[in-house]
Amino acid sequence: MDDLLSGIVFDETGDVYISGRSRCGRVPRRSATQGFSVLGRHDAPVIDMAHVDGRLFFAATKGGVIEWTPEGPKTLRDDITPRSIDEGEGRINVTETRGEAEYSELDLFGGRWQRRFH
Repeated sequence: MDDLLSGIVFDETGDVYISGRSRCGRVPRRSATQGFSVLGRHDAPVIDMAHVDGRLFFAATKGGVIEWTPEGPKTLRDDITPRSIDEGEGRINVTETRGEAEYSELDLFGGRWQRRFH
């Protein structure tokens, strides 16, 4: 099996998106009305996802941070290597390093990135 399940998110319609460590970077979607389909395939594995304010974001190990748009994937940051992505109120938090308390935060309203440390 190519994929190791790493994340599941639900959108406001009840669709389910599944991420895993896949060589082909596919993102399966489960719709209550249409069953399973593949939302998209990417060059980089999608290891985690976040759904905030009707928007779907991917943490792609070699592709950075990607947003799924009606036109397809849009790279938001390709200069970081995300390890995880978390949902916040009006923002996403992207953990960048293993074992460190360092992450980047994207303010979804202003579109600004800020590096944070704990």
